[in-house]
Amino acid sequence: MEYFNKIQCYRPSIGIVDAPVSIDEIALLQDSVDKNMLGRIKFINYSKGTIVAIFVRLRAANIAGEAVTLEKERFIYQDMKISSGELYGNRIPISLPADARYFSAQLEKVVFDDGEVWDALNKSTCKLLQKEIKVPEDIREKIRRELEIHVSDLEYVHYFYEESEGFWECTCGKANSNVNRTCTFCGNSRSSQRQCLTEAKISELVAEKNKEIEEEKRKKILVEAERKRQKENEKRKQEEEWEKHQQEIREQEIILEEKRKKKNKKLLIGSVGIILCAILCCICALRYTKEKKYQQGIQLEVEGEYAQAEQIFLSIKSYKDSTERLSELYEKQEETWKKQIVEDKERLKERFSHYDEYWSDAAIETFTEVLSYMGKSLQFIQTNSNFELVKPEDAKDSEEHGYEFGEYVVEFDYEIFGSYFDSAELHFDENNILCGVRFYGWDEFFYEGDVSKLLDQEIDKEDDGVYSWNIKDESLFSEVTFSWWINMYYEVTFQL
Repeated sequence: MEYFNKIQCYRPSIGIVDAPVSIDEIALLQDSVDKNMLGRIKFINYSKGTIVAIFVRLRAANIAGEAVTLEKERFIYQDMKISSGELYGNRIPISLPADARYFSAQLEKVVFDDGEVWDALNKSTCKLLQKEIKVPEDIREKIRRELEIHVSDLEYVHYFYEESEGFWECTCGKANSNVNRTCTFCGNSRSSQRQCLTEAKISELVAEKNKEIEEEKRKKILVEAERKRQKENEKRKQEEEWEKHQQEIREQEIILEEKRKKKNKKLLIGSVGIILCAILCCICALRYTKEKKYQQGIQLEVEGEYAQAEQIFLSIKSYKDSTERLSELYEKQEETWKKQIVEDKERLKERFSHYDEYWSDAAIETFTEVLSYMGKSLQFIQTNSNFELVKPEDAKDSEEHGYEFGEYVVEFDYEIFGSYFDSAELHFDENNILCGVRFYGWDEFFYEGDVSKLLDQEIDKEDDGVYSWNIKDESLFSEVTFSWWINMYYEVTFQL
């Protein structure tokens, strides 16, 4: 919450030439709690000395512009020390009448710590024309370096240089009389400011630097394009060298075979030929193992074997553009998985279609969706699935089920799935691929008759009263395990 509401806030348009102090801001504020009206004046010390008191003449008016009576029409800031260049007055409010809606102030006197008193009486006033200099961030440093050549001190350069009859406005904000060749505050010369710091000059300089920036960007684009072209040429050259080398190997093998046939001692020559070929293969293998793997990875990628290609490029990650190819493989793998999920969900719905009369559409949809993500990565599931993964220890049924099978748990809405199943546990292999799903349910999870139909086999009860068996469904899973206690189904586990 803001403590004050700004009713009026402005920088005075009238100043005093060569004044040691400038009024930087006048504000009319309203206390947001008790609604009191307050005035605030900010000063900047544009002298070289230390100021200990400032006298100002105040005026306030109501909403109609009629003057209102002030408790003090002359206000004195005193018992302070304002150093050269310091902004003062931000925290010193002036109490005003409740109906005040316009507030103004006029500088009268300034007292310095050495006893000198400056009086505004009979001093020349001037209309302040300056606007603040605003330069885009990306060319600010270029502008600074350009101006440093011509301007001695850039620390106080805040406004455009302006001049009028009898005075000129320094870029630091001080109004100087025409007799001053340099600013009496910041020391920058009038001539250098007129030459470089007018609005027209700065606009011209900004346009020039913007043009330089655009030219630099254009050159960078050209350099990057040339770099990519050279990279493509290098890649093509390497492939051509590899093919040439393979051709040389094939020619060498033909020559060795011809020499072997010319010799009479076939066994000895054959042995020598085998040894020579073995040595040659070892040398080639040691020298071109990475290149062969690289070519193998490219071939597997072309054939759509993204998982195998990924493992190969991971083993030679620092070779050529294997890292870039890995990124492309991830994208292709994701697209392939998305298509597979749609196909697998349809097959799963058909496989478990005999549960339609027991399960709701939402239950079958979720059951088949979870299973359709088998063989997919953890990152892919977290990004694309409609269910939320939680750690086993954070699941609400953690104590009841134990959850020792997998690394994550999916919890189902009881209002949708009823007593069919309440959760599923997901198991990932060392490569973070989903390789097993175990569902937990009660009562109507599966019915014995339906399970028999699913298995196409009779079910035998084990000695300890727990029913369990394995089936193999090569079209979907390598193994499915059912376990329950007495007549209440409890766990169903699917594994790749």
